[in-house]
Amino acid sequence: MKNIFIVTTARSEFGILKNIIIEVSKIKKIKLTLIVSGTHLTSKYGKTINEINELKLKNLKRIKVQIGDTSSQNSIKIVYNLMKKFSKLFEIDKPDSIVVFGDRFEILAISYVSFLYKIPIIHIGGGETTMGSSDESIRHSVSKLSSFHFVTHKDHKKRLTQLGENKKNIFIIGSPGIENIKKTKVLKKKKLEKRLGFKFFKYNIVVNFYPLTNEKNNDEFYIDQLLISLSTLKNTGIIFTFPAFDIGSDTISKKIKLFVKKNKNAFSFKSLGSQNYFSILKYSNIVIGNSSSGLIEAPIIGTKVINIGDRQKNRIKPKEIIDVPCKTKEISNAINLAMKKKIKYKNIYPNIKSSKKFAKILSNLNFNEVLKKKFFDLKF
Repeated sequence: MKNIFIVTTARSEFGILKNIIIEVSKIKKIKLTLIVSGTHLTSKYGKTINEINELKLKNLKRIKVQIGDTSSQNSIKIVYNLMKKFSKLFEIDKPDSIVVFGDRFEILAISYVSFLYKIPIIHIGGGETTMGSSDESIRHSVSKLSSFHFVTHKDHKKRLTQLGENKKNIFIIGSPGIENIKKTKVLKKKKLEKRLGFKFFKYNIVVNFYPLTNEKNNDEFYIDQLLISLSTLKNTGIIFTFPAFDIGSDTISKKIKLFVKKNKNAFSFKSLGSQNYFSILKYSNIVIGNSSSGLIEAPIIGTKVINIGDRQKNRIKPKEIIDVPCKTKEISNAINLAMKKKIKYKNIYPNIKSSKKFAKILSNLNFNEVLKKKFFDLKF
């Protein structure tokens, strides 16, 4: 029996990994353990462990680390503690492989520990590019540490082969995030309003805004540019989701809280969960910001998208998405355009049942064979 760990440290990962976790847990020849860490365990970010607990998995382990503020120094402390605690975990439990998703700095730290322990890493979401964010460097770094790659698009497979990864170990499974949408039942508007404690307006905008992590000390300026444009809107509900833990996200969160306090048409949420979030998108006119959700999930639901700035630069996306610089006038013009314009998006990702394909391939992977090629008899 294969002993497999799936690791999640943030709400964005879990939303995408959820169906994969469910499918892998059904495989009899795999012992699955879900490792939950990072912001999942903190109330500041919505304590999303509660959503994870709804899966009622047999094997779930919590690795708690102190989160604190979103500074470079504190991020280093988090990395240190994660590496120390995962080292102890691997010493005791000795997994045959770990599954990680995406591009967060916590995932890079955990992947490096796994690499040093010669535990094969299975990376989901590699080969993508976001040149306006440090996620770009982290994502490619995790890919280079990994033995197997599950990507969403043929372009991402091509990029990984350009990075020197063996194409035989790269598998296209489509977008797990899109599959999550298709499997999630949208709530009726009245039920959603009652659950979340607000009423939709005539027009509604969802805002997902994150720091540009490859720029320094510009977060306050950028969020101010966005908020000024939003403050002029009338008969419009503005629904903010708070950013995840990134250097600079505390600055953005404070500005959002102040805006919501001053504007009765504005609401904010630490974490909504997939069902609530997709339901809000369904009843909203526009999603605006710089998160991957606007480029991948919102177009599938049919919500109009305004992508701000360079955070998602060079990520593949439907051509109909409106791209604007993070400047008040341009943002306001884009909102006016999107309100009037009819937009229909095409799905640019392959139509694949991602979780089932992932689980099927995982059950047949040969970890011992790939170890020899990946580590080249590496000695410590």
